Amino acid sequence: MTTGNPPAREIEAASLRAWPALDSSALGGWTLRFSRGLSRRANSVQTGAGSGPGVELDDALRRCEQRYRARALRPVFKIVPWTVPADCDARLAARGYHSEGEVSVQARALSDLAGGAEADDLRIDAAVAPAWIATMTRLYPRLQGWQESFTAIVERIAPPRALATIHEKGIAVAGGMAVADGELLGLFDLATDARLRRRGLGRRLVRGLAAWGAARGARQVYLQVETDNVPALNLYAKLGFEEVYRYWYRARA
Repeated sequence: MTTGNPPAREIEAASLRAWPALDSSALGGWTLRFSRGLSRRANSVQTGAGSGPGVELDDALRRCEQRYRARALRPVFKIVPWTVPADCDARLAARGYHSEGEVSVQARALSDLAGGAEADDLRIDAAVAPAWIATMTRLYPRLQGWQESFTAIVERIAPPRALATIHEKGIAVAGGMAVADGELLGLFDLATDARLRRRGLGRRLVRGLAAWGAARGARQVYLQVETDNVPALNLYAKLGFEEVYRYWYRARA
């Protein structure tokens, strides 16, 4: 971790608050999150900050599987290295779980990232308007068919939230979300029109949301990007983001 970035545990806790599940249940110190299947983050076992499930590991894995299958959901475990029992990842692999969705969690100071003329055309609202949902569905094709669940999750976000779009000639060409949580600002679901890449839309989106967060007392900004998303990784590197930690998922068909 680079000096000056917030501790990984603080970011992890804030990111869970920023993307709440529609329902959850506890198994000892673990939390099982359920959200009708939309997103791995909101439909996976969070193994806590080092606290165990309260039962032997293989028994815990079986109980988790039963609860997800009872809801017609595939069992998924989020593997954050410091929160799982040492052999949990290997035990899941032995049970037929494959690794997927490796994520790089990155952060930087907010100070010189916020504001500037580049952010002037950013529209921000706190209300979950149908127009914003439609924009995000168009820019993020994987949301197709999940609008109801996506809306329900966003409406549950407790900290101050910014639902953002950038328009050109009356058409939304970029969108995303920010969640302010004390001195931390999380950026989520940043998306741009695929036909308009390399025009600085992503940079304008990040800088505008950073300005919104700075006005609410945030001092550090973090985001999560899958490690195979090379264009996004390149953009965030140019903007001064640095990796704090990684996590991945273990999932079963």
